[in-house]
Amino acid sequence: MVDEKKRALNYRQAIFADDKQDDLEAVVRGILKKASSVAGRRTAHEDGPTTEIRHAKTNSKHGVYIHIAWYTPAEKTSVVPIAKPEDEERDLETRGAPRGTEYMDGDACVLIRRNDVLLTAHNFGDGRFEAFISELGHKLDPDKLGVSFGLTKKIKRTMLEKLLRDGVKRVMLDVAEFGQEIEHMERKTVSQNLRDGVLDLLNAYFGRDPGMEDLSDAENMTARLTIIYDRRKKGKIEADDFATLGRALVEEGAAGYTIVTTSGETITERQMVVRGSAMIEAHGKSVQYTAAWAALYGFYESLCGKGIIKE
Repeated sequence: MVDEKKRALNYRQAIFADDKQDDLEAVVRGILKKASSVAGRRTAHEDGPTTEIRHAKTNSKHGVYIHIAWYTPAEKTSVVPIAKPEDEERDLETRGAPRGTEYMDGDACVLIRRNDVLLTAHNFGDGRFEAFISELGHKLDPDKLGVSFGLTKKIKRTMLEKLLRDGVKRVMLDVAEFGQEIEHMERKTVSQNLRDGVLDLLNAYFGRDPGMEDLSDAENMTARLTIIYDRRKKGKIEADDFATLGRALVEEGAAGYTIVTTSGETITERQMVVRGSAMIEAHGKSVQYTAAWAALYGFYESLCGKGIIKE
């Protein structure tokens, strides 16, 4: 019996920062044409991660398929020695990777058709994909392949219509997991402005302590902003204004929000975004890349059938 893992299938659209290039599939095909070896399709940082395209398939009319992996050279992994019956405690141990190998930190299997991006990943977020493709393109051909782009999430129209129909009573937004970097875009989004305002207030408060000039290392604290509309009280904020705030968070693809409608239904980011799932043949902690590609193509076909992707 084949061992399988249930994996999320995510759908994104590539949006470019300028008019230099507007077809991500063409960019990736250009990268693969320039570099036919894994070594040529690699980015590396001193004392940091190495990322590379391990497999690619370009002879498909459905788009281009790639398998990306990243690792930290010479990094050891923790192992769990089996405790003996009499052991009250037992330390973990570390092991280096076998000769000629590295321990994988994460990977992603991706199908790119024009600017439609379908991916299933293990410890490989959208930001890492954006940064890797952009850096690799700049490295190989800065004039033609050096692009800046972002991946946006596709919102379920039925859920958005429900949100607008029911109205918004409460918005909860995860401000940050402290110790992690918040990316600032040239044009800040609503969620970023809200988060930054709360962070500034917290920094100002905790900054009174000489030992806490900033919160960049405060990994043991999280913050959540809750905004509640009370229709029983009169004020300048109307129900439509509050619904506009909820819609803005949804349409900009903000992460970490929860919206409670006036009918009492709770809607999370995961429910709003177009996504799927599939059982895929396992390959260690990851999945077998060709099986993942097949699952992504099935997901692509289903989105085309629903009219979400226009062929």
